[in-house]
Amino acid sequence: MSEKKALRTLVHGMLFLMIEEIIVLAVLSYILWQRKILTLDTKTVVISIAVLFLLIFGYLYLEHGFNTLIGQGKYVREGRYGATNLLRSLILFIISGIFALVSFNEPNERYLFILISTVFLITGFILQFIGNISLGIGFRQIGEIYAENHLKNGGSLLISAVILAVIILSAFII
Repeated sequence: MSEKKALRTLVHGMLFLMIEEIIVLAVLSYILWQRKILTLDTKTVVISIAVLFLLIFGYLYLEHGFNTLIGQGKYVREGRYGATNLLRSLILFIISGIFALVSFNEPNERYLFILISTVFLITGFILQFIGNISLGIGFRQIGEIYAENHLKNGGSLLISAVILAVIILSAFII
């Protein structure tokens, strides 16, 4: 695969992630506008599965694009590392959700399943943090290779947004 196709694959990966974000923002806007909490019904399950598939495809496309660029001799290993960690964090979030659902059906071992779910959730957040930082570094590296300031700025913006999100969440926790 050529560099041009690899870059196109990266664009497709980012498009999947942007569509996922639009869906999530639309659902959140609906919840805030209607002042309703979504219940576990058919619509919620379908939306969740659609978002899940968009995330999986987006991360896989990003990983494939970075792998191809690495195969072409470009030094963008951090980007591949970031996409891989984001995919791993998604898997950990799914496992955490499964343990959380099982905890409702096991009253005797509820706290054990909640603890296991929490461990997977926290590990997933850590991997997601590292993955987003690495992905931002990867996009900065692509911007430097192709002398494209928009990519360098986008990578910096991603890194800044992740760090800012952690600072804001830390303020709420403390």
